Amino acid sequence: ICLIQVFANEHCFLVDPMKGPPPEALYRLFENPAIQKIMHAPGEDLQVLHLQKCFPLNVFDTERTACLLNYESFSLAALLKETNGISLNKAIQKTNWTQRPLSEWQIQYAGEDVISLPGLRNTLIKQVHEKN
Repeated sequence: ICLIQVFANEHCFLVDPMKGPPPEALYRLFENPAIQKIMHAPGEDLQVLHLQKCFPLNVFDTERTACLLNYESFSLAALLKETNGISLNKAIQKTNWTQRPLSEWQIQYAGEDVISLPGLRNTLIKQVHEKN
């Protein structure tokens, strides 16, 4: 994991695990079942966290939900565009995330990426209820 993005209470936090292990408090947050974690396609992230003995609970996967709703494309950019009209510049996604320091463009992209997840989750949950 090159970067951990957390959006909580209208604030975005970027944690750089390459500068050292993430704070133990962050792992406790991930494992707290009372706090829902919204992630998109978290498979690889969860594998890495499991190797570090962190087992997140109450995870909402926007990709899996979009799959259940039969969306044609499950990419975050496509889902945000189709559901909420939000356009993300995905060119930054392919940059080198292991290089430090991160560029201002990478930091901005990382923040925009995670800030969009609660709205996407709400839209998908509404659609799940509508389709019963």
